[in-house]
Amino acid sequence: MQLLGKAITDFGMEMFRMVLNETKKPNVIISPLSVVLGLAQLSLGSANDTERDLEAVLHWDSLGCPHHTMRTAISAFRHRVLAIASTIYVRHGFHVKSGFLNESESFYQSRPQPLSGDSATDTRKINAWVEEKSGGKIRNFLNRVPGDVVMMLVNAINFKGQWQVQFDPRATGSEPFYLEDGRVEHVAMMQHPKYPIRISRNEELQSEVVRMAFKNNMSFIVVTPMMNIKLNAVANKLNISAILGDSKTLPLLLKVPKLNIDFDTDLRESLQRLGLGSIFRNPDLSRIADQPLVVSAVQHKAAVELTEEGVEAAASTGISINRSHMQYALNRPFFFLIRHDPSGIPLFMGTVKDPQPQLPKSRRDKLHPIPEILLEEQVAAPYPK
Repeated sequence: MQLLGKAITDFGMEMFRMVLNETKKPNVIISPLSVVLGLAQLSLGSANDTERDLEAVLHWDSLGCPHHTMRTAISAFRHRVLAIASTIYVRHGFHVKSGFLNESESFYQSRPQPLSGDSATDTRKINAWVEEKSGGKIRNFLNRVPGDVVMMLVNAINFKGQWQVQFDPRATGSEPFYLEDGRVEHVAMMQHPKYPIRISRNEELQSEVVRMAFKNNMSFIVVTPMMNIKLNAVANKLNISAILGDSKTLPLLLKVPKLNIDFDTDLRESLQRLGLGSIFRNPDLSRIADQPLVVSAVQHKAAVELTEEGVEAAASTGISINRSHMQYALNRPFFFLIRHDPSGIPLFMGTVKDPQPQLPKSRRDKLHPIPEILLEEQVAAPYPK
């Protein structure tokens, strides 16, 4: 499980950096577990170079049988706070080999469902399934299902994490959040007078690293750059294992913004850059069907809601196959990671530059310069050596 956690973390960070540097959206959220789940199922139908490419990009070299390990991890999560569902949509009349279907069900509990061939009908059907399995968090997953799609591998994840110590909604109030461009917006900020958190300063990244515990061995980890350090620069050289060293637990006044944000993207370009270009051109998917097949898209959508009770996050990945200080205030842009601590498997990761991207720019105040000493008093916290 820990080897699997490292593999998903390594792949997840590589993919996340690709997405982060390609998008123009203010916030990025992905679920490495959801994407790996989709690619793992695709690998069951691959052979020869395509299979080797998938295993290399997913960092499976250290895993004896990754599908068995994935099945163990999924089974463990299903008995806690994570709901995971997978399915296969197949066009009527398209023959899929029984071996692929049997292994998909055995390892990923993924069973086939029919596609009618009518784009509008199929789109509504898939979107309804994703919305149901994601607990209503992922809506309108697909804009349309192209008419030439013969099969889709779809999964959905829904995570409900409760804070180890819940916030009192009566303490939530409006406070400033400092944007990278020098403006400020006022957001609903949750507060707890003595939340037990682990906090440290990473000098190499010039960032603060904060670890907040959820129940059921889950953590919400935040990396916040110091003032004037860009979040993308930190995320591009972030090493998850390096930032999770020993640190003391301190009961601090904690301020965390309420969030309700989502992100969607086609991962095709990112995966091509990681070394999976062949699956979009001329893959060997002969274990799925005898006909030549090609992957046309890898759609991914994720959403995170941060409230006084905890975090609810959801994600869905669809692979289309065609023929051929004494307080800590989280009040500036940050990277976050939702992680299963025993295995190290990252469920979700993202960057939040704007907690309220829907807010018109005209409603945001200009941030006036603040004396540096005041900045230290305002955002600094005691750091254990």
